[in-house]
Amino acid sequence: MSVRVGVIGVGVMGADHVRTLHTVVSGATVTAVTDFDAGRAATVAEEVGARTVASAEELIAAPDVDAVIIASHDSAHAAGGGLPDAP
Repeated sequence: MSVRVGVIGVGVMGADHVRTLHTVVSGATVTAVTDFDAGRAATVAEEVGARTVASAEELIAAPDVDAVIIASHDSAHAAGGGLPDAP
């Protein structure tokens, strides 16, 4: 069984995740990527035979994506990261 993975953010770390999934992780297939830099997304997608989508929301809702890796830059993270404050 193959897990179809979408990757949000293909900067240095995200692109590395895509390549690792493609070459090292047995049973994983990168099917879609997105990035605010559409040209970079297209380049990374072409390397692994994936497609690009216009937004994170589109990638998450895609029928050919079973799992999502979010590799966005720190500045794109929600304040507080959604975690409760430590006591």
